[in-house]
Amino acid sequence: MSCCGSNRAALRAQFQHTPRTPPPSAPPPALERPVGLAFTGAGPLVARGSVTGLTYAFPAGEPLVVDGRDVAGFLASGAFRAT
Repeated sequence: MSCCGSNRAALRAQFQHTPRTPPPSAPPPALERPVGLAFTGAGPLVARGSVTGLTYAFPAGEPLVVDGRDVAGFLASGAFRAT
């Protein structure tokens, strides 16, 4: 009787694949008329720009450069200050 072990090993080697590498990340979008804003509330905040739809991650008390088209919406909330 023949052993199927060598056939199984050949089949396994045929279907082995290399690990997928993640696709390269897209470069950050170019900001129009960039403006520095700081979140004045407690802790960090993630917010979406009302005009561009871009997502911004504001660190606690530190300025972040945002697209100028989104500035009016952030300032109108009263929770941000221009830097």
